[in-house]
Amino acid sequence: MLRKVHRWIGLILMLPLMLQGLTGALLIILPLLLPGAPAVGDAGPPASTEAVITASRASMPQGMIPLRYDPPATGRSAIVTYGPPGERHPTFEVFVNPVHPAVMGTYVIPATIRFLHTLHADLFLLPYGQNATGIMGIVLTGMALTGLIIWWPPAALWQSGKWRRTIMVPRRARGLSLWRALHVSTGFWLSGMLLFMAVSGSILAFPFMRPLFGAARPPAPPHQHH
Repeated sequence: MLRKVHRWIGLILMLPLMLQGLTGALLIILPLLLPGAPAVGDAGPPASTEAVITASRASMPQGMIPLRYDPPATGRSAIVTYGPPGERHPTFEVFVNPVHPAVMGTYVIPATIRFLHTLHADLFLLPYGQNATGIMGIVLTGMALTGLIIWWPPAALWQSGKWRRTIMVPRRARGLSLWRALHVSTGFWLSGMLLFMAVSGSILAFPFMRPLFGAARPPAPPHQHH
């Protein structure tokens, strides 16, 4: 029964996982080819986050709100990203001097990057894409767990130490036995990373799950009335 569940989960998630893997790799590689944060010549302690965001508003596009703040790397500017209200993916970046808060430049994120973000996170299933990717993370967790249960060697193999052979590809394996050995060994060595990606993706997709893992957002500061 577990083998059938494991097999059908893999067949159902095959295409969306391949799509997310390809777009995720491109989202890592392509930004490396784009211009990064400019260098900062000023020395001194960095200003507060609030001061940097406030300074960035001088170049804020009309109708957009700040979405993310990237702290400055050593010798580089801070980055405040902006996007339309209700949008999760930024469309505009403002580079701010972190020592003496002032705008150093702006950058419009290419439409290709925004397209890949939407495809990776929502699979073009708007407005249900976030829930779909969250469900995929839960199902992927089930696939990883069922795979480990199916792989788990009997007690005799544990006592003899021969269980190590189950995570290696035999040199004489050919044909279907070779593909099966590759599948089992690769699944074992990548199971930890697969579980982490599945659980973390579900947490990011479903905000109600964040408190369960200590990932809740800090409470908003109380309003001060003059």
